[in-house]
Amino acid sequence: MRNREAGAVQSVERAMRILDSLALAGRACSLQELSGDLRCSPSTVHRLLATLQRFQFVEKDPTTRRYSLGLGVLRLVDGRGRHADVRALALPHMERLCELCEETLALNILVDRSHVYVERLESPHGIRWSIQLGTSVPLAQLAATAKALLAFLPPAESEAILAEVDWARVGRTPAEVHAELEAIRRGAAARSFAERVAGVSSLAAAIRDQQGRPRATLSISGPLERWTAARMDQIEPELLRATEAISAALGYQPRVSVGV
Repeated sequence: MRNREAGAVQSVERAMRILDSLALAGRACSLQELSGDLRCSPSTVHRLLATLQRFQFVEKDPTTRRYSLGLGVLRLVDGRGRHADVRALALPHMERLCELCEETLALNILVDRSHVYVERLESPHGIRWSIQLGTSVPLAQLAATAKALLAFLPPAESEAILAEVDWARVGRTPAEVHAELEAIRRGAAARSFAERVAGVSSLAAAIRDQQGRPRATLSISGPLERWTAARMDQIEPELLRATEAISAALGYQPRVSVGV
């Protein structure tokens, strides 16, 4: 088993080195050139190239039989760029909100069925909610950020995640959560009071992309005794204005109902 795992890791490392070699070369390379760069047999490099071709990370010119980076690499660049764009757009709003509410601000990116903390501005108070960047939290845990995202996911995706919820732990009924998601869709921010972490309350709103799909959230979290529902009432309009501005910058245009 260990030998198999070591072999898999070595194959991944070699595949990454192939991509690195092609990027640094800035031109199409032959199998022999890549074999020389990796210092391993042409047959091994050929197998790795075939795998990279299947995922479009590498392209082979049928005439010259030389290899270059493929369009699949652009998907990675685009994905990284979109996350960077959200962070750059969100940071000025986070700074203003943090100054306004003096609680911890976080930018959370939707990744599969979880959200991941990618940026934070901490409260100036000695007692505050602190988060670890890179932390991934399943949406099925149903805290404020999760609910802000679930409200705008396609119904099939949202219901599939809700089917995973431990309702006894959440302490809410499915009907109550569905009502809350509907309120969020009508323009409210999501709230949680010690639903995921004891003693911590949160307020969150979704950031949506050009297609209207939730991409991220801004959340504000703090101790229950200080970050109260009344305090949230004061800050919620500012949070919603911030996420609406970021969404608009990403190309989101809300549908406007026109009466007949």
